[in-house]
Amino acid sequence: MVGDSHTIQWTPAMTEIGEQENWRVVLLARRGCRLAASELPTDPANMCWAWRANAVELLEQLRPDAVMVVGSRTSPDEPGDVMDPAEALAWQRLAESGIRVVTLRDNPRFGFDVPACVEEAPAAGCSRPRDEVYSAVNPVRGAEGVPPSAVHLDLTRFICAEQLCEGVVGNVLIYRDDNHMTATYAATLARPLHQALRAKARWLFAEPARTPLANVSDPQVTEGA
Repeated sequence: MVGDSHTIQWTPAMTEIGEQENWRVVLLARRGCRLAASELPTDPANMCWAWRANAVELLEQLRPDAVMVVGSRTSPDEPGDVMDPAEALAWQRLAESGIRVVTLRDNPRFGFDVPACVEEAPAAGCSRPRDEVYSAVNPVRGAEGVPPSAVHLDLTRFICAEQLCEGVVGNVLIYRDDNHMTATYAATLARPLHQALRAKARWLFAEPARTPLANVSDPQVTEGA
């Protein structure tokens, strides 16, 4: 699992799946820095670009069975979700090393604090129209530069209803601020994420069981400041 805080928030679900499948799940993350690459020189003082270069190099050394990233990006005030070509370039470099990428579609971002809204107003009022949050088609599918070996998971239907992306599902608060899922809700997504991985990333479940990644010291979470 590689990326920023929107990757970190999937940890409860992936940890549960890893325990069931006897996988070693490694989180390589820095808040505010999604995995990307550039064909042009980057500013060595820019901490995100320094982290990105180190992350790609480390992944090429580790050669994991898959690298999971959040592929698209939603916006609190712009319609639809988009993808960054610089991120696709990083996925290409991993693919050239024989490392397959699994993308997750981003969750909604709101222009307000969701827990505060839910506390002050009916939960149904703390929402955004689904067709405002998401493009008609997942933008990473078939996009230029995305390696054909990558697979793309879309769990939107477990986060949004048919018309609205709301702050609460049942009695469970989905968000802890304006754009990050709560650990409680993320954990409820373990089963649909597991099923999606089985359907789209079948090589992860091939027999015999995969050998755990070598040369990664505990703790298993490597996170930037």
